[in-house]
Amino acid sequence: AFCRYAEGRGAERVLGIDEKIHTKCANILAFYLGKHNIDYEPLDILEWKPKEKFDIVFYLSMLVHTSYPKWLPEITNELLIIEENAKGSKFQTENWVEKLKLDFKKVEVVGKATDKHRGKPIIWCRK
Repeated sequence: AFCRYAEGRGAERVLGIDEKIHTKCANILAFYLGKHNIDYEPLDILEWKPKEKFDIVFYLSMLVHTSYPKWLPEITNELLIIEENAKGSKFQTENWVEKLKLDFKKVEVVGKATDKHRGKPIIWCRK
């Protein structure tokens, strides 16, 4: 849904990364809808060695699973959007903001998720 939204808002190229079962279904749907500039790849982001950069990167509810990969600021041209998550309800937003300030010029908490997991902080990081 995020990839199709980005494409609908004018993104020339969109890459979605997820588990294999999800990317297979998403690729079929994208092809059916004629969204040929959206690719979905089943990658292990802990092992991924990105070769391209993106204007906007969404890193949603991944920090508890993968922490903060060193390549994340390297692939971000303009804006990294992070949705924080935590085991239980122990968010560490202030710690993440300080860490992110080492790689980004402007880091701000812009709100909280409004899906079924309400309360997860959303952090925007600008280059």
